[in-house]
Amino acid sequence: YWGRRLAYTSVREITFRYLLTWIITIVGEEAMTVYSQRDINSPEAVFDRDLAFAMVDMAHTQQDISAKTYAVVLDHVLNQARLNDPARINVLRALVSKKPPQEFLDKGTFTPRQSRRFLAALNKVATADGDPSPEMQAKLDAMAEALADGEPELQNTRATEPQGSENKKIRR
Repeated sequence: YWGRRLAYTSVREITFRYLLTWIITIVGEEAMTVYSQRDINSPEAVFDRDLAFAMVDMAHTQQDISAKTYAVVLDHVLNQARLNDPARINVLRALVSKKPPQEFLDKGTFTPRQSRRFLAALNKVATADGDPSPEMQAKLDAMAEALADGEPELQNTRATEPQGSENKKIRR
């Protein structure tokens, strides 16, 4: 009798402790995932964010943005793991707004691989509806030339920005 009682009690105690440890481990991991998420701007995350804004700017070259262009930009934004939620919201907000974003990039921040990826993504947006419009083609050519020179400036200078302005806005 006492042997069975001791075995039953100890097995029950060990099982209970194991389950509690397992539950606490899962809850702790989830809490760390949820509450330790900081907005860290690694160079890769900054590049992906700037690329998303460049795609939005390219989409705003057209008067009316087509469903295919929306799909290309949305596919890029939603499938980038490096983009945090506030950056995704800002990109999508810029996409649906009627005015293009006033974003500029730092000069000389792209590697050759990033430059190729940048141009490929912009080309994908420009050719979403078939052949790119003359405005889009001009913007693509200017961007390719700027990237080849090592000075990637995202947009042409707008009327609100003075020529040669060194105060370039960067969304961080």
